[in-house]
Amino acid sequence: LILNTNSQMNFEDILNDISNMINIPNPPVRALYTEKKPHEKVESYSQLIRDFAELTNFIACGEELVPLELSSQRKGQSSDGSVQSRKTAFNKNNVY
Repeated sequence: LILNTNSQMNFEDILNDISNMINIPNPPVRALYTEKKPHEKVESYSQLIRDFAELTNFIACGEELVPLELSSQRKGQSSDGSVQSRKTAFNKNNVY
């Protein structure tokens, strides 16, 4: 996804475009987080451009609204003792 800094799209439109481009467990995309820990939630298009301009990869979250590894940590470990983690990451510069 290539982002135009002069775009008139709102953040929800961008999330919808991402939903159409990737496959996630609980569509549609409802939230974006930075890929690297600590995962920071992207609240707006302007924040994405302003605060996260140097980043290229993000985690797209569906109905769960948080990266699954964070929700797993909150709920505890799985029965085999491991923390289960699934995430769908996308690169904002390489998805068209």
